[in-house]
Amino acid sequence: MEKLIRRINLRGVNGEDARTTLAQEWLVTNGLGGYASGTISGAVSWRYHGLLIAALPSPLGRIVMLNHLAEVLRLPGGRAVEFCGQESNPRDRMSSCGQFLVEFRLENQMPVWRYELDGIVVEKTLVLLYGQNTVHITYRLLSGPESLQLELRPSMHFRRHEHSVSEPITRE
Repeated sequence: MEKLIRRINLRGVNGEDARTTLAQEWLVTNGLGGYASGTISGAVSWRYHGLLIAALPSPLGRIVMLNHLAEVLRLPGGRAVEFCGQESNPRDRMSSCGQFLVEFRLENQMPVWRYELDGIVVEKTLVLLYGQNTVHITYRLLSGPESLQLELRPSMHFRRHEHSVSEPITRE
């Protein structure tokens, strides 16, 4: 089967062009009413973004379960580099998420991010399984030392899709 690929080259993007990556979004659905979505920069910019918004049976409905992942590469010398995922104020968001992002693409409608830093190339792929409230995120080291360590810090907050982040889940 031939892959359908749409690429957005972000190499050398900075300034006002970098801010547009916060306005461009991706969306993947699971066939149940659940989804994953975000900006192509990788930053979470509003409350409906998330890596897993599950569609649960009534009366619960859509529940935000996995907001984002803070992603850190630990280099052989011990230096830690956060290449994306940390929520910050809008001014700093591109410096944390877009600084190392060189490409965003959709492969058969699934998002793929390519990061490059200090001769290291890492690709992240997100797949939302059809008919399940399951997200699968894969990281591949395309070049760089094998002694790299990837540290992930999930931001999980179970809340109703349409409610504010401070409102608890209650049966209605």
